[in-house]
Amino acid sequence: MTPVIDIRGLSARSAAGPVLRGVSLSVNAGEVMALVGESGAGKSTIAKAVLGILPAGITVTSGTIIFEGEDLLALPAKALRELLGVRIALIPQDPQTSLNPARRIGDQLTDGLRLRAGLSRSAAMARASELLNDVRIHEPELVLRRYPHELSGGMRQRVLIAQAFSLNPHVIIADEPTTALDVTVQKQVLRLIRDMQRQHRTTLLFVTHDLGVVAQISDRMTVLYGGKVLEQGATAAILRAPQHPYTRALLAASPRYDMPEQSLKPVPEELILELKREIAG
Repeated sequence: MTPVIDIRGLSARSAAGPVLRGVSLSVNAGEVMALVGESGAGKSTIAKAVLGILPAGITVTSGTIIFEGEDLLALPAKALRELLGVRIALIPQDPQTSLNPARRIGDQLTDGLRLRAGLSRSAAMARASELLNDVRIHEPELVLRRYPHELSGGMRQRVLIAQAFSLNPHVIIADEPTTALDVTVQKQVLRLIRDMQRQHRTTLLFVTHDLGVVAQISDRMTVLYGGKVLEQGATAAILRAPQHPYTRALLAASPRYDMPEQSLKPVPEELILELKREIAG
């Protein structure tokens, strides 16, 4: 099977040093790949490299990102912009800052439909209403007339999910989309993303630090530390029998809802020191 996204030997650095170290991973059509690791592991940097939105000061030094036969790193900026939203879309982390507070929800949802799909304003609004209904927002016509601050955090995140799926992209990158939500809403949003992904047969690259989320949503997972891949494979297999000591330590440090009496174990300091020596070498 030819991967939809095939990353090979991706390295990047900032003024402070390397942030990605020869990352290689592939994502097949219709599957959910989770990128998991603690803060600074390189998860979001990989996602932003795919989207071509790396922050100033971070530079790709080597590697390729092949998307449907094209190296995204070699594309001119205009060609990459034409892909975004249409063939690759993003569900961002924080709906509070991702939606424009001065514009109504309907205007923000219809921008892409009008500019990229060529719909009239009335047709775009009708489609936006359908999208809000798809993400289980009640009274969508009323919500389209509201501003972001008039919605709850969960509703704002559902709007961003609707926006990401609006043009039926081949790939969606979800960058920790449930971090700002409480646990109950998080579970609902995760189920919604998974249902939408299956319904549209979309390939999903899901960035998270939460192994509980990984278990709920992903088919395969990639464990990262310090910008380096430590372990990859089927999610069920890794969670059942992790091979790398760091993955085992992450699992031991994660709460188990089915075992509430089990005490959590922090990642051993000696393991972190060993990883840092390995990466530095």
